Amino acid sequence: MTTRSVIRSCAACGDKRMVRFEDQRFTVAHDGLRKTVDGLSGWRCKACDEIAFDAESARRYAAAGDALVIEARKRQQKELKR
Repeated sequence: MTTRSVIRSCAACGDKRMVRFEDQRFTVAHDGLRKTVDGLSGWRCKACDEIAFDAESARRYAAAGDALVIEARKRQQKELKR
């Protein structure tokens, strides 16, 4: 069985040197809060370092970011009540 090489163009810069990555850790940050998300996969541009997650990794990364936004809003509401 032969594995075919996939060429992807970067959506940010147009370069065709996107490389696949698997099972990596990324950190999401918002309003002083941080959350680490493990096991993410996708593509990284060698020219500009842009990241394009695969569908499941994008969902998990976005969910972590959403959770931080909700946490920050709750924290702000508590501070306003003081």
